[in-house]
Amino acid sequence: MEIREMRMELGDTQNEFAERYQIPFRTIQNWENGVRRPPEYVLKLLEKQVKKDLVNRKTSVLPRYNPKKTDLPKRENYFGSIVWLKAVRDCIGEDIVFALD
Repeated sequence: MEIREMRMELGDTQNEFAERYQIPFRTIQNWENGVRRPPEYVLKLLEKQVKKDLVNRKTSVLPRYNPKKTDLPKRENYFGSIVWLKAVRDCIGEDIVFALD
């Protein structure tokens, strides 16, 4: 898989891809434009990491703390998982999918 393909799979810009994997932006540009070719071991390592990131959908930016956000109901205050999850859904105000083992 080529660098551009990996980047496009993630939906990253060149700059985002460079930041995510701590590779200089100019290097990414040169690799994608064919000015230079990345070493084969770098391609293999990046491909392996990109596949992991696609599975986990990791992002380079963590969500910011929102002080207006209300605390979610505590599990210990409810009898049964479903009742607690419904209380969480009502608190969030959006439909959510329950995935239970």
